[in-house]
Amino acid sequence: MAEIIIVPATWRDLAELRQVEQACFADDHWPLLDLIAVLTLPNVVRLKAVIQSAMVGFVAGDPRPQENTAWIATLGVLPAYRRQGIGLALLTACENRLTQPHLRLCVRMSNWAAIRLYEKAGYSPLEVWPKYYRDGEDALMMEKTRPIPSACWGRPSTNGGTNQRMQRDARRTGFRSTGFRRTGFPARQEQTVHEWENE
Repeated sequence: MAEIIIVPATWRDLAELRQVEQACFADDHWPLLDLIAVLTLPNVVRLKAVIQSAMVGFVAGDPRPQENTAWIATLGVLPAYRRQGIGLALLTACENRLTQPHLRLCVRMSNWAAIRLYEKAGYSPLEVWPKYYRDGEDALMMEKTRPIPSACWGRPSTNGGTNQRMQRDARRTGFRSTGFRRTGFPARQEQTVHEWENE
């Protein structure tokens, strides 16, 4: 297999990212404005997997410093390159660039392949968000907590209603987490989460 390189993505990757989106997520792919946003908004971690100068996968992480949390907003690998470790490599590389101790994502309850991958990466089920997807399927919200002293990250929020607020914000901003899809991206429309197998 050719060497896989993981490097930062930029707005110059828009055309290739659009092709990856359409190949990975069919009718549920992000619209053009969302793709532009994920490639240009500040503080977003955006990485691409490249084989022989071609993008074969993409991941984005959305840091929320005020919540000591970051969301894996999207993760996709072209069908022909799945089950080669690219998805896990992208996820790990994204995590390494996020400084928050808590990492979260959402996945369809029926997407066992994605759930297994996230469990392999250290994520655990946290709660179910009923009828989270457009078709009415529930989302499993998963979290990974890294062993980083909390003193390094400031005080956690003590406000009530955090989970309800996260669900509302996710739907409003269009998180598309995993399975790999979106879990939390600013300035987006209604949430859609894309699913597919990738290991």
